[in-house]
Amino acid sequence: MASYGIKSGKILSSDEIIKSFKLNNLDSFTCYFLNDNIVKDLDMLVARDSNNFLYSNYLLQPLQVIIFNSEKMISHISNCNLGGFPNLNWDQYLTDFPIAYNNSKGFPEINFNQYKNYLSNVKDKENQFENSQYKMLVIYSDFMGRQSKKLIKRTKEYYTKYSKTKSIQLIFVNANNLSIDNF
Repeated sequence: MASYGIKSGKILSSDEIIKSFKLNNLDSFTCYFLNDNIVKDLDMLVARDSNNFLYSNYLLQPLQVIIFNSEKMISHISNCNLGGFPNLNWDQYLTDFPIAYNNSKGFPEINFNQYKNYLSNVKDKENQFENSQYKMLVIYSDFMGRQSKKLIKRTKEYYTKYSKTKSIQLIFVNANNLSIDNF
């Protein structure tokens, strides 16, 4: 899989996650890691209704872009919907703001106040969520190697383009430990 830009995974310590943020030039952005509360909640959701399995699967992918407005999740794309493997094609969706594609249509709605319970600071700092019209979460996993680097680079460009006219908080989320446990 290394030839596809995917490395073998390992659980990262807090210091290694901080190092990942720095290596990816993310230290000037709001950064979190995905905690295992999301797995517990999605497992309960699937246990109540097995039709939610696909939704659960989408929310546990190692590479995702999620956009929330003040009310709910309005955009969601993940690596499994892109095509172009081994060179995932993020550009086809990162054209307009907000992203028109939403994996989560037809599934239970989730808003940012619910989703933020799945985000943890590496150093147990106070959560730093701005009062912005949109929250754009970029979820990446280090074991995805160059695929993660391409996603980070492309979403930074996307953010730079649209943050001039829209109130957007860009949040990077390392999902390495969660992805290792679930793949």
